[in-house]
Amino acid sequence: IIIDPKFDTPSRWARENKIPVIHPERNRSKSDFVAEINESLSQTLNIIYKRQEILYDNPRHPFSHLTIVIDEVLALSEGTNKNIKDSFFSLISQIALLGRATKVHLLLVSQRFDYQSIPVSVREQLNVLIQIGNINKKTVQFLFPVFRS
Repeated sequence: IIIDPKFDTPSRWARENKIPVIHPERNRSKSDFVAEINESLSQTLNIIYKRQEILYDNPRHPFSHLTIVIDEVLALSEGTNKNIKDSFFSLISQIALLGRATKVHLLLVSQRFDYQSIPVSVREQLNVLIQIGNINKKTVQFLFPVFRS
């Protein structure tokens, strides 16, 4: 699943590769767009719960990988209704925490990561962190807290 708030290159790539994509539509508010994303994330969380039940009975069950790609994650959390934003943060936090054992993954992309773009609990669950662009003490402090001092 690809979430593309800019309706740009990721959407075209998803279309060409027949991958589900969620993108903004005309005459729809940003809050409605993020609410649609939340519905998809909620369905993903239900997949995780179903897979956990399967793992309870068969810990070696081979699941296929399910990856949620969220491009421009900061664009989703800025300027969105507080309740919808809180729900978005809660859902990605739960997926980040529970997804690994069930082969459900998050790939988060942003111009900038900070406390407003993703919760700290999500950052702490990330396995691979890559920062490109302007690298200095200020830009790396959220993703790489070890470099704060």
